[in-house]
Amino acid sequence: MRYQSTVFAQLLQAVPRGWFEREAARHRSGRAKRQLSPWGHVVTMVLAQLSGARSLRDLERIVERHPGVLPHLGLGPVRRSTLCDANARRPASLFEAVASRLSATLSGKRGGKDALRLIDATRIFAGKSVEAWARGGVKLHMSFDPEAERPVWFAVTSERVNDITPAKTMPLEAGATYVFDKGYYDFAFWASLHAASCRFVTRLKKNSPTCLVEERDVQGDGVLFDRIVRLSERLSSKRRNPFADELRLVGVKIDTGREIVLITNDLTAPA
Repeated sequence: MRYQSTVFAQLLQAVPRGWFEREAARHRSGRAKRQLSPWGHVVTMVLAQLSGARSLRDLERIVERHPGVLPHLGLGPVRRSTLCDANARRPASLFEAVASRLSATLSGKRGGKDALRLIDATRIFAGKSVEAWARGGVKLHMSFDPEAERPVWFAVTSERVNDITPAKTMPLEAGATYVFDKGYYDFAFWASLHAASCRFVTRLKKNSPTCLVEERDVQGDGVLFDRIVRLSERLSSKRRNPFADELRLVGVKIDTGREIVLITNDLTAPA
């Protein structure tokens, strides 16, 4: 009888095998996990999510009930002990690489000068199951495309890692505007965005001195002031400020009546 591809196999075509094998080699750590290959590991865990399996025993039974399609999925027999060992010891970075590639294909838009990216991080309390390396919780760092309603980059770390640390490893999109809070208040990070032809918008800390270069006419409802400024040349007696170009301060009164000060390297957009 002629083999007909399953819906699940068609879904897996979104991850090219050639690309996957190269990524698997790059993320390889230690010896092979018995008979469960990296591809088999990813396929099995995707199957667990789509099938709603609630335990490794359930997943093992699902795989056992479909022996005819396993070779076409690149799978062999899956044992609980083997899968448990792979989940405990194989680095999660390979799964992150797969998720990043899939995320990049969800929207046809490829950034550009009008792209907007929201950067933030959130804690996820996962209990004692990750206590050995994350002290009971993990932190998800993300760059989000609000128009496509999808992440374009993410990283998972221990909850004690500062927000700015993974952000400095994030791939940058020339022409995009990055919006973030004071958790990313790092002049070196701002300088890297500026050097990559990106725009950024964040809030000014009250203890950050600025030197006025130009006072602009106020335009727009709720805009209190619009200024061109420079930051201090030095952060300390032994450290120069890595951001030496002009910046823009825009004072805004928001709907609640609160006044905030935004700082950006975008010197041309309307306030």
